[in-house]
Amino acid sequence: MPEMTTTVNATTQASVAASNAAATASAAAVGDPGQLMALLPIAIGVLGLILALVIFLVVSGYLDMTTEEESPIKNRLRAIRDDTLNGGRVQLTTAQRFKVYQEQLMVKLHPVAQQMYGKNDMYLDKIRILLSEAGQPDSDNAVQLFLTTRVMFGLAFGGALFFMGLVVSMGNLLLMTAGLIMGLLLGSRLPEMRLRGMGKRRREEITYTLPDVLDLMVVCVEAGLGLDATVSRVAEEARTMAPDFAKELKRVMRELNAGLPRQEVFQNLGKRNGVEELKSLCALVIQSDKMGTSISDMLRVYSSDIRTRRRQKAEELASKASVKMSLPLVFFIFPPLAIVLLGPMVITAASIFLPSG
Repeated sequence: MPEMTTTVNATTQASVAASNAAATASAAAVGDPGQLMALLPIAIGVLGLILALVIFLVVSGYLDMTTEEESPIKNRLRAIRDDTLNGGRVQLTTAQRFKVYQEQLMVKLHPVAQQMYGKNDMYLDKIRILLSEAGQPDSDNAVQLFLTTRVMFGLAFGGALFFMGLVVSMGNLLLMTAGLIMGLLLGSRLPEMRLRGMGKRRREEITYTLPDVLDLMVVCVEAGLGLDATVSRVAEEARTMAPDFAKELKRVMRELNAGLPRQEVFQNLGKRNGVEELKSLCALVIQSDKMGTSISDMLRVYSSDIRTRRRQKAEELASKASVKMSLPLVFFIFPPLAIVLLGPMVITAASIFLPSG
């Protein structure tokens, strides 16, 4: 009987050991639940980061939409396309459907943008000025499109930084909230920063090409053309030399053809660009038109004055270059030069005077 009991106990222990080994093998194959729970925030963060990247790619096209010139023909074609899409009579390409989804998302976020930014009239006027200085339409529709773009970029960057905080901090709520707030603030500021950059570049181009355009106007006026005909001809001739200024002159012609007074048209030209030289030119044109003085003499004198200012500005920038170069010279050029020139001398002196160990 003792031998039988010993055999039974040995068999039981063997079966328990076999079951434990099988459980260990299955746990090793499946994975430790603790390790899986530790990897869960990383997996969620990666998926969230991919989602935020997709959202950012979706809304990135809206920067181009905010810089798109308004056209009644484009609006009508867009309406016909939407009606055709709803009727199911045509198959759109992937890019066209992506554009439709963007516009639908824009419509859904429009009330949010209206609640956040649309109630401040001073801010709306500021955005309208920035749009006009950047050469974009400054209508109410363009302003609302820009405000919605701010909301979309804020959400995209906020989501991206939120999920990046989730990945880095392994679920730290404080860091995730800070990333969300920073993303909302940074993303909502990007469209306005881009718009300011476009306006600055456009002002510099208009200022630089203004003397050449004035020379063309002088030639046209001395050839016997009137002011309206001169503006129309210069707008056609300056398309390659000064594209932004040519667009402004074409807009002047459209306003003149619409029946607006010449004084109001040139006042609008000076206001919507933010270029001081252009404002002075418009004031001189209005004064010459009122007084009946020679426009060609005025344009020639003002063109020479602008060239003198441009030369003086170039000389000023050249004189500032030496001062601006001193900092990189001191910190980035002199130390490597000193090492190259004095390094061998220091090594030789050390080998002579220091005792060898």
